[in-house]
Amino acid sequence: MTTGCLDAHPGLERVLSLLRRVVPERDPVRTAAVLDVLRARLLAHMQLEEDELLPIYAERLHPPPNGAADMFRADHERLVRLVESISPEATTAEEVLTQAEVLTRFAGTLEHHDARERRWLDPGLSAHVEPAVLAEWQHRFAAADAAQPTLPEEDLRPAPQPPPPPTDPVEACRLAVACDRDPNPADLDACAALQEPFAEKARALVTRVRSLGGDQTDLAHQRDRRAAAHDVLWRLRGLVHAARLAAGM
Repeated sequence: MTTGCLDAHPGLERVLSLLRRVVPERDPVRTAAVLDVLRARLLAHMQLEEDELLPIYAERLHPPPNGAADMFRADHERLVRLVESISPEATTAEEVLTQAEVLTRFAGTLEHHDARERRWLDPGLSAHVEPAVLAEWQHRFAAADAAQPTLPEEDLRPAPQPPPPPTDPVEACRLAVACDRDPNPADLDACAALQEPFAEKARALVTRVRSLGGDQTDLAHQRDRRAAAHDVLWRLRGLVHAARLAAGM
């Protein structure tokens, strides 16, 4: 028997998928409606998890730092910050691109949080909590999920196939960092492979990105390193663009 906490994740992912399709339409009313559903489902799920599961989890289990109760709470805080940073009023192309990047980061954070729950929270509690309590949790999660606002039927149409991954190595690195992943080493090598007079600067920037990677037990420190890596990649993107212009590409 499980806690039931993972059962709500597919619903969140479905609303998120729709929001990622709606934002580029630049329809503030429609975007706000879908955003409200995502926010309501997220907050309800977090509250139940933090009120019911995490106190017992912290009391009865002793997981490693990456599976500690504070890490789950930190994930929740980050998800809320990302949701609150999304504006339904995005109208310009630049604003839509910014919103799309925030949604990519939200999706990556949600995926990482789901993996953390599957690795530590759900199996740990399932093994250390009485079956009657687990059954009550399942009932509460199901009831909370059923009470949340739903999407109109027309919004439940199949989602289009996701776009292929970027072929440009700088964009691939930026997408990885936006999703809280270390860039692919091959992509970083490609970013550094510029001709003079750009080569030395490119190698220095790539070295800086590599130094900012790696898993960190301190979540706040990890966020700071990811943000710094993103800033360096923006500089590297400009350098690559200048190199291509110089080469007549």
